[in-house]
Amino acid sequence: MLRKPHRRRQQLVRDWRQRRGEDADLGTLPEGWLEAPRPAPRPDRLSLTADLLRLATRQAPSRVAAAASSGLLLLLLPYLLLAPRFRIQAVQVDGLQGLGRDALVQRSGLVGRSVFLVNPQDSARRVAALPGLAAAALELRLPRLAVLTVLERPPVLLWQDGERRQAVDAGGGLRLPSEQDLGLPLVVDRTGRSAGQIDCLPAPLVAQALAFAERFGPLELRPDAGFVARAPEGWEVWLGLESSLAEQQALLLEAERAALARSGTAVRLLDLRYPSRPYFR
Repeated sequence: MLRKPHRRRQQLVRDWRQRRGEDADLGTLPEGWLEAPRPAPRPDRLSLTADLLRLATRQAPSRVAAAASSGLLLLLLPYLLLAPRFRIQAVQVDGLQGLGRDALVQRSGLVGRSVFLVNPQDSARRVAALPGLAAAALELRLPRLAVLTVLERPPVLLWQDGERRQAVDAGGGLRLPSEQDLGLPLVVDRTGRSAGQIDCLPAPLVAQALAFAERFGPLELRPDAGFVARAPEGWEVWLGLESSLAEQQALLLEAERAALARSGTAVRLLDLRYPSRPYFR
């Protein structure tokens, strides 16, 4: 088998004879005709890559370092996202006074999640939406600890439904009362709404109760008469649900008490739900 240079030489001889004829004298070949041209060297990919790296390192070393760091982080990303070492295993709750810790931790949805996949702002907003909370903040501490800092709304009333008594804030959030809450105005709910089985009351209802309690003291809430207070003499005062009338009703109550005291009339209740037409019986 002929080698490649010999085959190339034979091809050049055939080309020369085709031009000059079969009887052409090979001795008249131009100088260098039979020398096979050297093919252009094929670039070595490894050497080309090395040259490019050397050129890049010489021109912009900081960019090369940044690119290398980015590549390393991409390689480590699956490990960081899936490694059990970086999954949240404990949630520390600071600032909690009356609300249940378990409800907060469950609402946050943090336990078992990777610390690198948690958005602290979104998680804090989800927790702050719980009844009884005014604000919340979340801090993630590597490798697997989450710290929730919460701010509770202060209670404004005590709400009793049956045998269960709870503290309620202005937003309607219910919680177990502390010793400091025992001096708050009391509302006894006779409507059967089962406040002991829910964690929030309607905020407008709480606002109405607070407006009446500030002027009339302890209250009852009944389905037929609305809010009901008691006069110092012991008889009932029906107030209804229109708290905007509370100031007018308070003035009217003082006038009616004075008139009843002068007349010596004994009454069982005074209905002030319609201040323009008060009546007693």
